[in-house]
Amino acid sequence: MDTALKRIETPIVSVSEVRKNFAEVVKKSEDVANAVYVFNNNQPAAVIMSPSVYERFTKEFDELKQYREASEKHI
Repeated sequence: MDTALKRIETPIVSVSEVRKNFAEVVKKSEDVANAVYVFNNNQPAAVIMSPSVYERFTKEFDELKQYREASEKHI
């Protein structure tokens, strides 16, 4: 899926919403199996994601890093 499209589908909440309903925002991040962008004064301030999504991103990042390092050795 296109990265820009994925961002459009990602829920956005305000910092004040997080303060009022933190558990609800965390649940929303689990429900969408992605992440929730937190904005403060119309600017991105944070991203909330479930542990499983974080682990997936971390694993994919590590795999890409290993691929890049292996590719650089062959140049």
